[in-house]
Amino acid sequence: MWCKLEDITSVIGDGLHGTPQYNPNGAYYFVNGNNLSNRQIIIKNNTKRVSEEEYIKYKKPLNEHTILVSINGTIGNIGTYSNEQIILGKSACYFNITPFLVKEYMCYVIESNYFQKYALLSATGSTIKNVPLKAINEFYVPIPPVSEQKRIVSEIDYLLAFINKVEEGRENLQSIVQSAKSKILDLAIHGKLVPQDPNEEPASELLKRINPKAEITCDTPQYGKLLKGWCETTLKSLAKEVFAGGDKPTEFTKEKTNGNIIPIYSNGVEKDGLYGYTNVARVIEPCLTVSARGTIGFTCIRNIPFVPIVRLITIVPNPAFDLKYMKFCLDCLLIWSEGSSIPQLTVPTIKKMQLPLPPLQEQHRIVAKIEELFNQLNKIEESVL
Repeated sequence: MWCKLEDITSVIGDGLHGTPQYNPNGAYYFVNGNNLSNRQIIIKNNTKRVSEEEYIKYKKPLNEHTILVSINGTIGNIGTYSNEQIILGKSACYFNITPFLVKEYMCYVIESNYFQKYALLSATGSTIKNVPLKAINEFYVPIPPVSEQKRIVSEIDYLLAFINKVEEGRENLQSIVQSAKSKILDLAIHGKLVPQDPNEEPASELLKRINPKAEITCDTPQYGKLLKGWCETTLKSLAKEVFAGGDKPTEFTKEKTNGNIIPIYSNGVEKDGLYGYTNVARVIEPCLTVSARGTIGFTCIRNIPFVPIVRLITIVPNPAFDLKYMKFCLDCLLIWSEGSSIPQLTVPTIKKMQLPLPPLQEQHRIVAKIEELFNQLNKIEESVL
């Protein structure tokens, strides 16, 4: 059957429409709707206190059958009374249910979209919404037998616990996927992801032709004994140019126009850091950018002309370096350095980074293998989202 709330409660009311006399040393708390959350009454650091005299003056008949609901400003938060020493403000509505109602069942009713939608539709006021007590009194509640109420509560509890476990499992899976990707990158830069071809031109020979001044070593403390054909060098030796973006251009619009079609990028993840548009590009070659502030270490391949700003680091590689391999390599190195709490990356820091360099064709094979494995991991992750 369906009943109005006023017919299945012994009392419905709200709190004080005014301000009590506060006492910082009082033993009682002045509670409003914003103190209600997840069926609890939350006493915050800034919750005002009152004396026993004020409590006696304004106390309400709260007991173990009391449910509280926020009805002013924030609407629909609920709490249950557990002998807290409180008085109520006007934004906290309370009602005491009759013994033939299961308290947990009524909590689920009030938490449901059915009640939340009813409360919002009943609310008055243009800026601060308020649900009148008349609407609370006239709210219709579905009332099954007590045994059915208990069964409904048990089923909902079970389903919510199951959903929480699924959420935990999804979070664990996401963590496992990220760990697997980090391990793949680690194997890649140590030459353990794809087979080597001894007939390929050593990376050092190609690099010397492109950059005779490159700093090259074939045995390092960081990576141990490098594989045949591999070498280690600084990022500076592998780049045509490494620089940080400056101020935004004078010619600037937030949206693309007929005159401004060149994207401007800053440090950021959303939309790959897109900031706006201008009319002249600073970078015209495919390159890699690295966020130096904010989301430090976020890398992005840029294949179209653009302008970097706000210290966004731009790396234009020379032909000895596969651009995607550079990204994966830097992603791995920046993961290693996450625990160092660097407030920002700088161009000198990036230039000094020591990178393992395999032969160019092996770089291509490594990139293909990483993309294949990452795609498989992404599909696994997407299957549970």
